Amino acid sequence: MSHALKMRVRTRAGERRMQRRQLFTENGGSVSYEALPWALDGGLVEGGTPECRGPGQLMLYQRAQDAMLLTAARDASCLLAERGFAGEVGLLKNCRDAQGNVYGAQENYELPLAHKSGLWLYRTGLLVLLPLVVATVAVTWLLLLTLMGVALGLLLTLSIVGVFIPPVSRWLASLGLDGEDPPAPEQPGGLPRVLEKKLGRAAYLFELCVWGPVMSLFSWWLMATAFRRHRKALLSFLVTRSVVTGAGTVLADGSFALSEKAPSIVRVMRATPLSVDRAIYDTGNLLKHLSEPTLLQFSKLIALFRPRQRMQLGLSDSNVAQLAEYLKIGTTSLLVDLADAGLLHDAPTLARPIEALQTIVRDPTLQATVEFSKSKPATALQVQRWYCERAKAVLDRGGVTPMNATEIVRLWGEALDALEDDPNSLVGRLDWVTKRYLLETAGADASEAVLKKIDLKYHELGDGYLARMESIGAAPTLVSAADVEAAIRSPPDGTPAFARGRLVKQLANSGADAVISWDRVRIGHRFGGKVIRLADYRTSDRPSDGGHED
Repeated sequence: MSHALKMRVRTRAGERRMQRRQLFTENGGSVSYEALPWALDGGLVEGGTPECRGPGQLMLYQRAQDAMLLTAARDASCLLAERGFAGEVGLLKNCRDAQGNVYGAQENYELPLAHKSGLWLYRTGLLVLLPLVVATVAVTWLLLLTLMGVALGLLLTLSIVGVFIPPVSRWLASLGLDGEDPPAPEQPGGLPRVLEKKLGRAAYLFELCVWGPVMSLFSWWLMATAFRRHRKALLSFLVTRSVVTGAGTVLADGSFALSEKAPSIVRVMRATPLSVDRAIYDTGNLLKHLSEPTLLQFSKLIALFRPRQRMQLGLSDSNVAQLAEYLKIGTTSLLVDLADAGLLHDAPTLARPIEALQTIVRDPTLQATVEFSKSKPATALQVQRWYCERAKAVLDRGGVTPMNATEIVRLWGEALDALEDDPNSLVGRLDWVTKRYLLETAGADASEAVLKKIDLKYHELGDGYLARMESIGAAPTLVSAADVEAAIRSPPDGTPAFARGRLVKQLANSGADAVISWDRVRIGHRFGGKVIRLADYRTSDRPSDGGHED
């Protein structure tokens, strides 16, 4: 896939961390292969759009990413065919597979982490944690060196014993530890794949045991100090927005849910580094920075002291209907700005947010009510209506006016009206409505396998059910093919992605030693090389309204 991608656009390798293999592209975005350490052959392609300054721009670059990956998949199919492999490479843009595994979409919005005294309180707590971070780094290296010494000693002992005991020698050969090539994984007794999985799981458990305590402490400190104004103002909106932005899914029991991601959400904000600790507000991006000194990387740890950070939303579906995606990023970025201005201080407060989320996403009739701490029960549509009307009132009196705000509020209100009066009028426009319609037309006697095929096929890039609807005009498109083609090769102006994309173009075919990441580019050797900080290339200090999506 990466080879096929390089045939179409200029790329440059990003930071490499164990199982992560990342390419940055000439439009400033990235593509990487994500997999668990013990399941490297069962990963997924993760695309990250470049940073954008508004919902319209982010919408365009999300579609450009889809088009770029679709072309790369088709090229990969041709390359494999030339090598004698049958079949085609296809891509699903979704968040839940046929076995119920959850992955996928996240949204990132750059905001002030806290204001005034709250920021200093956060920084003070981080400073208090630093000695523990240093101690954990020391423990990590001590344990690693000890384990390496034990492993080398054991290997040396076994090698000596193997000279006299042939079965031990043959066993070492099967593992590929005798200097010879190991047997292919698909051959009987192919232990390297088994060993790889065991070592991967052991590495994960090792990291969790060593870094778990300090990361959990940092998680709790983030709960107490980070994004408090935005979290409080936006929580009820995020819990209920699946009625507009959900992708829809068939659950294991055969029932229909409005969202693919929501059924797996277990808390409001992440409390541990565990991958199963899925939250509405996901701080995993910040937790990763804490352990960077283990690899003698200190820039990201220092970056945790910055006043602006990325607020990452773990509760987000992968939309393929363009109107649904535009409303997702448009309404959220608009409300982020209103919350930042203190204009949502009286937003409704849910009594039990996670319970409310599960109730809402399992009710496609949209009639279920949820409890609030200071107001009477309400439906998800009523909550969405409150936020929509507040945004409209602010715009009417000439308050905060982000890009495309008037259009977003109009489309938002029209979608809520249609959901209340005739949801099926939104077929082709909202994902969950369209998917439910397709599932219902399959017939009441459709098998579980047929329903799940529809569920998954809906999300296929290029040949999925929604893509076919777009091709015949049954689903509206908001961006032109010409603009999408241009966005594949041109980064968005006024963002860090502009400098990153330009540098990727310059470095793509050069032999220069360079390391590219989201926040900086280092050219030359680690000591004495030139470091370009991408945040310096913003045209304004204003937050990127649309952030970027992974």
